[in-house]
Amino acid sequence: MRYKRPVYIELPRDMVSLQVAPRQISPVYRETSDPHVLRESLREAEEIINAAQKPVIIAGVELHRFGLRDALLQFVEMTNIPVASTLLSKSVITERHPRYLGVYEGAICHEDVRAYVESSDCLILLGTFLTETDLGIFTANIRRREQDAIPHPEISSISPPVLGKQITIKRLFQRLNAFLDDTIVVVADTGDALFAAASELSIHSAIEFHAPAYYTSMGFAVPASIGIQLASPKLRPLVLVGDGAFQMTGMELATVARFNLNPIVVVLNNRGYGTERPMLDGAFNDLHLWQYSRIPEILGTGRGFIVETEEHLEEALTVSWKHTESFCILDVRLGPHDYSPALQHLTSMLARRMNSKV
Repeated sequence: MRYKRPVYIELPRDMVSLQVAPRQISPVYRETSDPHVLRESLREAEEIINAAQKPVIIAGVELHRFGLRDALLQFVEMTNIPVASTLLSKSVITERHPRYLGVYEGAICHEDVRAYVESSDCLILLGTFLTETDLGIFTANIRRREQDAIPHPEISSISPPVLGKQITIKRLFQRLNAFLDDTIVVVADTGDALFAAASELSIHSAIEFHAPAYYTSMGFAVPASIGIQLASPKLRPLVLVGDGAFQMTGMELATVARFNLNPIVVVLNNRGYGTERPMLDGAFNDLHLWQYSRIPEILGTGRGFIVETEEHLEEALTVSWKHTESFCILDVRLGPHDYSPALQHLTSMLARRMNSKV
């Protein structure tokens, strides 16, 4: 079995400039499959799939890493088997495809997706890690149940903004969904930036979705957008980041300015660690209120917006879309207890676990 994962090489500072003599590097040994065993395995898998009444593909992140997205799409269209992605593999297939179910994350995902996947009599795991991250904090419940209708993410039409109406996370992501096109790459940080994006945004065929796994890399999104845009300069990053994560690494916008990049940074500002509040609330979850919209004044470039109402969001997105010379940052001021459905499911489940142990 082969994997593609990041490799980290750490060098002590005094070794960085050290002159070393070149030497012959031994060729890397790559294991190959036994052709006979491979043919027999494929024959057996084909028999199982053909005998299944309700097969479902769960497409994992390794399909991204090995460049197998086209092969997956071909397989889905040839077999007509419904396909779900995981949190780590979101955008592995266009989410406008009629056989796409949605993101499967155990108890955290949409109920219709969870019910359909968990009622399958044949799960085809392609490049999927059976880990805590990909199984919704181990809430996956794979057993046979009745569920016939194939769910599909619906892109609902969005109503005009209501003047003076407080912005909510639901309205924010509805509007962002309509904002996406094939020139935008979505970069989501941890917390509700990730949960809401994974469950509520519908990714187009030509764009990507990049995010860390749950809580392993808080502060990921702003720095990640730099590498993503440098690698794919035709794509413009839409960065979704909570205020807590932004306060860790958000000033990498200075690097964004230095390289003349132009991400649109949306700060989900609920003045605290929103993922923690539902599980154990207290003043320790609160953050000092930064004036995020004034960061362009510090850096001498960029555009900043305060978003408190629906019409503020409309204006900020319209101006940001047209402003391509530098970055834009939207300070979206949400209520302290305004959570996405995915985060509500997660925190209620974790709260029940904690209470059961008391």
